[in-house]
Amino acid sequence: MLEEHGERWAGKVRIIGCSIDNDAGTVKSHVESKKWTSVEHYHVKTEGCTASDAWGVEGVPHVALVDTEGKIVFMGHPASRPDLVKDFDTLLAGGKLSGVADAAAKDEDSDDAPAGLDDENATKALIDFKASGEMLRSDEHKDKFSCFERCFFVLVDEAKFNAKSKKMNHDMTCHTMVMGGDAEKLEIAKTILEENNKGPWKN
Repeated sequence: MLEEHGERWAGKVRIIGCSIDNDAGTVKSHVESKKWTSVEHYHVKTEGCTASDAWGVEGVPHVALVDTEGKIVFMGHPASRPDLVKDFDTLLAGGKLSGVADAAAKDEDSDDAPAGLDDENATKALIDFKASGEMLRSDEHKDKFSCFERCFFVLVDEAKFNAKSKKMNHDMTCHTMVMGGDAEKLEIAKTILEENNKGPWKN
């Protein structure tokens, strides 16, 4: 894309790749084999990395499109944007992407908006979620999950300020992923996760 349109996009479009692979060597070899050297690449999977949570990553690849004013106008799988070149040109011209809801057009402060959780209940939910995680990492359960290639669950807290009520509304969602292992062990893990991952959040 940059090789074909980079000259006319010079100084206007920036494409950045952020990898959550476990090691930087894997990123380097993959970039070189795919000949993606025109794109800036960063390895962000370091200790304490929060990139996946901050950018709402539920699977890879994951794309975020930012307009000329620095506003994120789309996040999700690139397959849902069939013509990224057209998207870039639209944003450069100050236009809006088709098929993308305009969050600014929603009246988040309307009386009909869902209340969600207040600060007190959101804090309690976070404490409960942390306790669930510590319990699942205990000796009683950790051997049931060590056989999987990947196994994690992440609680995403989207907090919005309601100007009318002068309060924060918290919308919480737990994302769970288990990969690898046979079907029998997967069912055991699923049952344990469902039984110990209950709270005022969506799953």
